[in-house]
This record gives sequence, C-alpha cells and structure tokens, in this order.
Amino acid sequence: MLYLAQTDTTAGFLAHNPDTIARAKNRETNKPFVWTTTRLSNLRAVMRVPKKFATRVRKSRRCTFIIRNRAVRLVADCPHAGFLQRFAGLFSSSANKSGEKFCIDFALRSARICVFERDNLLCERTPSKIYRLNHYAIKRIR
Repeated sequence: MLYLAQTDTTAGFLAHNPDTIARAKNRETNKPFVWTTTRLSNLRAVMRVPKKFATRVRKSRRCTFIIRNRAVRLVADCPHAGFLQRFAGLFSSSANKSGEKFCIDFALRSARICVFERDNLLCERTPSKIYRLNHYAIKRIR
C-alpha cells in the first residue's frame, strides 16, 4: 500500500515496505529509506539510540538521524503525526521520481491512497536536516 501525504517536511510517499516506494520512484532498491514513527517506544523497539543523544532525538523536529546505517525520524507536533499515529512506523521518501523535482501529477498517479488534510496542501518544502550519530559524536550531513 503506497500512501501520498504531506509529511512534516515535504510531500512524500509512505509505505510499510520500502520496495513499494522504490518501484514507484524508479529508485535503486539497495538505497535506504527513512523510517518514521510518532512514538519513542516504537523507535526503541527498532534500535537503541545512544544515551548521550536520546534527549536530542526526542526533542528534535524535522530532523532525520542515521544510527548504525539506518535512518529514522520521530514525528510530533504537526498534522502529519495524526495520520502516522495509526501505524507503528512507515518508510518514507519524497514524492518525486528519483533525482527529479516534485511533480504533483506524478505523485497523484503513483500513490494508491492520497491523504489530504484541510489546511495542508501537497507541496515541496525544505527537506529535513540529517545527522549521523554514534556513541561518541554527532555529525551534520545535510
């Protein structure tokens, strides 16, 4: 099932299986996707955040963290969190062809279910900041 929704950062595809998104975007399947969730307990079930950075991950907004070569984002305090609460977590990617700009026609044709919110139209916004974490350091990638 491929969802199209306005995420906390930009219009994006969401799915339980990352291969579904890769096929829709014509993207290589070996490239990783961001796993998004609204609950810290779901994030803890998937991976262990280094204790030194746990508070930063919990309080950050519009930030993606790479921990042990897995990208995760905790979504809260935005309209997208209401949709995402129904799931333990979903894989996420921008709603465009791989390497191209956002095109609403492509996004609407590719998605199986479109999620619209009253005051939130589908549009391209600034992407999330990306940080790489390990037990000792944090490094900003984007």
